[in-house]
Amino acid sequence: MDATQSCYRAITRTNMTILDADNRCFQLGAEHHHDAMLTSIGDELENQFVKDLAREKNPTFDFVMLGAFGRSNNGDKWQWMDGTPFVYQNWDRGMPFGKRALAVLVMNRRGKWINHYADRILSQYNAVAVCKFRL
Repeated sequence: MDATQSCYRAITRTNMTILDADNRCFQLGAEHHHDAMLTSIGDELENQFVKDLAREKNPTFDFVMLGAFGRSNNGDKWQWMDGTPFVYQNWDRGMPFGKRALAVLVMNRRGKWINHYADRILSQYNAVAVCKFRL
């Protein structure tokens, strides 16, 4: 548990898509009688915590699946799925890119954020998803 009054769990599965990951978070939350979905990130400490949790689950991960989506290339049209204000941002250099297609948010090994087109398969990568349980 952290200052957000939340618990976290990192999950992996072969050929997991963002939708699969979010559904699994929802199932895990229901099993424990809490709301759960892919994590939002509110500040630098939470970003580091999520990166470290993913690394503990899978030291060789390529991406961490996060719970945000957007369409804008300047970061101002992004939303966290859980309704957390999209204030803190940690975009990698040159990110986000593109304007038209719906994109999802992933974190790279350095803890920087990258947008990834939602219609492209993320399951080809060595990905970890992090669920956030609201207590």
